[in-house]
Amino acid sequence: MTKEFFRCTVCEDVHYGAAGPEECPTCGAENAYKSIEEKEAKESMGF
Repeated sequence: MTKEFFRCTVCEDVHYGAAGPEECPTCGAENAYKSIEEKEAKESMGF
């Protein structure tokens, strides 16, 4: 199982896993996650 980074298109929440959540735990948006590169994920999180 390959894990990757996903970001919510509504609130910018970042998730790492096999798939993005069906519902964002931060804002409640459904099916709002898109795959992003690790570099972009780290920048979003302030690293």
